[in-house]
Amino acid sequence: MARSAELVLALGAVLLVAGCSTTQQKSARAKVQAERLLATRKQVLVRQPNPSVRVEGVTLLRGHGRTAVVVALRNDGSRPVSDLPISLRTGGGRYLNRRAGLGYFQTHAPAIVPGGEATWVFVTRARVRARGVSARVGLQPAVSARPARLPLLRAAPAAGIGRATVTNSSGVPQYGLVVYAFARRGARLVAAGRGSLARLGPGRRATVPLSLVGSARGLTMRVQAPPTIFK
Repeated sequence: MARSAELVLALGAVLLVAGCSTTQQKSARAKVQAERLLATRKQVLVRQPNPSVRVEGVTLLRGHGRTAVVVALRNDGSRPVSDLPISLRTGGGRYLNRRAGLGYFQTHAPAIVPGGEATWVFVTRARVRARGVSARVGLQPAVSARPARLPLLRAAPAAGIGRATVTNSSGVPQYGLVVYAFARRGARLVAAGRGSLARLGPGRRATVPLSLVGSARGLTMRVQAPPTIFK
């Protein structure tokens, strides 16, 4: 279901590129979405780690037959990064997100500003042992576009549990957004999940349902919505 939903979002994004943009901008945005769609048809396996993107921690959460793997990332480089492949490997040598056909942002990391941090969440129904999962971020982006700067998006928890509000404060339309959410009790991560949004126009705001693993009841969620289109 997740694969089908993200493929539909990607295809819809290619078709929905519109607004007050130039023809060149529309073409470039459609190209990014097409490249992402093609990338979902290939296996992803990172062998050589990216020296500029550090994995600061990997946490597993379980609930209702699902496992969320929460990866804290930091960009130590001097430029924004985006669309970098990411591999999850168990201590037994099994890769959790290697196969073709997964959603694009189940196999690729989100945009991160220089010196910035991001939380990436992978959700699976596969059985995963509590210890021994590692993450590795690759060198080569899956798309040809290289962001010189990242458009500003704001994300915050919405009223009630399991929803977020995302605002596109930039002049760049966004397509195929993935929203990441997590909550801590003290220093311990106790809930995490993700949601998606097909399109968010410039200056627009939308409420996004979140699919969470773990319980965030009584806690304040932290929400991130990295941009997907850069100019």
